[in-house]
Amino acid sequence: MKTLKGSVAIEKQDNRIRLRWSCDSNRYCLALGLPCSTINLKVAQKVANQIELDIASGNFDPKLDKYRLKQAISPKPAIKPVSATTSLLLIWDKWVTQILHQTQ
Repeated sequence: MKTLKGSVAIEKQDNRIRLRWSCDSNRYCLALGLPCSTINLKVAQKVANQIELDIASGNFDPKLDKYRLKQAISPKPAIKPVSATTSLLLIWDKWVTQILHQTQ
């Protein structure tokens, strides 16, 4: 698919969305990690518009970090506080058990 100079093409490949464009004689491709759907195509269009605007204004990020979608990070569960009467040995055993379960 041929696009105009400074335009970002939205492509569907294997039911996934990616963006392709050229800037300063370099070709770029950014896979958004999104399946093809109406909503995700709107997200892709928003990212494409931002890239086009940044190219036109001289603010393009060639590392593409600015255009990558941020993934939601689930918070780690907090460690339950122990009472003052809990012995140090019991605290140690709980900690070791928790560490062993995390590494498995």
